[in-house]
Amino acid sequence: MALATSSFPVPLSPVMNTDASVGATSAIRLKTSCIAGPVPMSSPAAILVRARAAGCELEGWVKVDEVPYDFERKRLSVVLARADAPERCTIVTKGAFAQMLALCDRVRAVGDEAEPLDDEQRLNLERMFAARSDAGYRLLAVATKHVDRQSRFGRADEHGLVLEGFLLFRDPPK
Repeated sequence: MALATSSFPVPLSPVMNTDASVGATSAIRLKTSCIAGPVPMSSPAAILVRARAAGCELEGWVKVDEVPYDFERKRLSVVLARADAPERCTIVTKGAFAQMLALCDRVRAVGDEAEPLDDEQRLNLERMFAARSDAGYRLLAVATKHVDRQSRFGRADEHGLVLEGFLLFRDPPK
């Protein structure tokens, strides 16, 4: 499996820290991970390989719950907690661009701060999505939300998310 990174000017931050240089339209930047090769478009194994290569911390997390993918929502959420802090959870949601953008009210800036997702940023994101789609890529948005642990999580918890970035997959014509 060949892995590559791709970047382009968009006002967002990385979901995974990559080595790709990024042009910026503002102080906020987006980096994407592009998985090329014979890998199913949203292969969890391929995403994990890229995350590990990018230095993401994957150890010490426990899956608490899941809101399964369905064709109506076009997204999937997993709820994770650190083994050393089981009462505080992070909802991680990945899914189709338009459906995800509608759920996000903030965006992760360069560094750790999340800032409001304004109309100009939304327009820039829509332009970026169209350009990447036209170029033969498939894009999944990734967003998070920190919450207290509860007995069950569901669709109602998938709102007020922070847009973290994107997974970008090469999807050449067949």
